[in-house]
Amino acid sequence: MENLNDDVQLRIINYLEFLSQFWLWVASKDVAPRTYDNVSYAWQGKTSHKLQYRLFKEFEKYDTLVEVDFIRAISPTVKHLELYRFSISNLTRWRGQCFPCMESLYYAVDFITHWEHKEALKLIVELFPKLKSLKSPSYINGRIIEKLTDLQILDLSESFLYFIEFDSINGILNLPKLQSFSFYTEPHETESIMNEIFERRGQDIRKFLASALDIRFLVNKGQCLKNLRLLTLCSAYYERDEFESLVSNMPALEELNLVDCAYWQLESDLWRTVANCRSLKILGLSIEVIDEDFFDSSRLQMEYVLSNHLQPLILNFYQTDDDVDVPSILHALAFKYFNHSNLTYCFKQHRDIIICRYLTKIEFC
Repeated sequence: MENLNDDVQLRIINYLEFLSQFWLWVASKDVAPRTYDNVSYAWQGKTSHKLQYRLFKEFEKYDTLVEVDFIRAISPTVKHLELYRFSISNLTRWRGQCFPCMESLYYAVDFITHWEHKEALKLIVELFPKLKSLKSPSYINGRIIEKLTDLQILDLSESFLYFIEFDSINGILNLPKLQSFSFYTEPHETESIMNEIFERRGQDIRKFLASALDIRFLVNKGQCLKNLRLLTLCSAYYERDEFESLVSNMPALEELNLVDCAYWQLESDLWRTVANCRSLKILGLSIEVIDEDFFDSSRLQMEYVLSNHLQPLILNFYQTDDDVDVPSILHALAFKYFNHSNLTYCFKQHRDIIICRYLTKIEFC
């Protein structure tokens, strides 16, 4: 291998799967320095790396300098890391390395105690101080990550969020550049967390997605959401008056998506919502609401509302099951009834609308 030219070596190296590259790199260090350098060069040509449990077990077979040299090889160019089932000792050995391009991190661990989670998080903040995106199913302490002053995206949607440490949510809200925050909780915890978020940054919220949230909570907090532009509710139940009160108090709302919500019984409900939200540009519904009984044979209400609406309206009927086609009868019904110069409709699959139960996602300006 050492006698091959660099181009041929790199083609062979890039053909190998990651662990085979690692074994070649370790074996060639003292006997084939050009091969060793070319493996390092191939790694540095990639900005994303996934370091899994098998690699961390491999590290244990060698002197700790092998792990340090590996991290030194990838650290100059890596922008995104995925770390699975590492130990605190691994992170400790990485101290002193510089990750000048590092922007995005996903990590998952099997730690048991909060102390272990906190120590790992402290080391992550120390190693990657310029992170812009952090995603993890692990325990997160807001008072630790508030030191990540460049953080824009915090995604905690893969596990329940527990704010064990006092005032941890305030630490998260102290992040000066935070643009997107996702978390997964039981409903009673969601409201307590949202209370803090609405009080601190309600006026900054531009997009809000929630599942299984009591609509009365949003109605009571409507004054905090004056600048909300996109609202998505999934599996929510509410009375007609409550919902109309909610949307009428959101003067900037441009897009509203309702998925599996127990409200849309008749077409008149739809047009009352549009009439109460003059700024609305896009209204999304799950296709389950549509059948012949949904429509009003008189088109007067639709004609009146759309003729007085401030801008054209787009109706999106979401198909949330990838494996099921939209029945042709639904296309026929929409073609028959949704006929107005100020209205466009479509059937589409919208992966952003397919959300898991108890998920909340907030985007700030």
